[in-house]
Amino acid sequence: MHPRLPAFARLPYLAAMSLDALQNRLHVLLPLSLKGPLDYASDTPVPPGSFVRVPLGGREATGVVWESGDDRDPLPAGQLKPIIDVLDAPPLPEGTGPQSAAAPLV
Repeated sequence: MHPRLPAFARLPYLAAMSLDALQNRLHVLLPLSLKGPLDYASDTPVPPGSFVRVPLGGREATGVVWESGDDRDPLPAGQLKPIIDVLDAPPLPEGTGPQSAAAPLV
């Protein structure tokens, strides 16, 4: 897990992370008007449904890991920004995800 520090104190931690350590590609859905999730990197696996804090422009945003793994639109790993933190919150329930988003409401 990532240390729980104020944003300004995490910057050296993020800069010191090796690109080799950031092996896990995460697709993070943000509460913004975007076409889909944005890709981020993590040094540890983060299951879908987990809430994470990520860098977005000059600020931080909270999002949910929507999927992980596939390289649907591969961005070189060196260009992915690392997630800042995995939040200590219960994940979204199973069945919540890209497949269920397209399912009709009953």
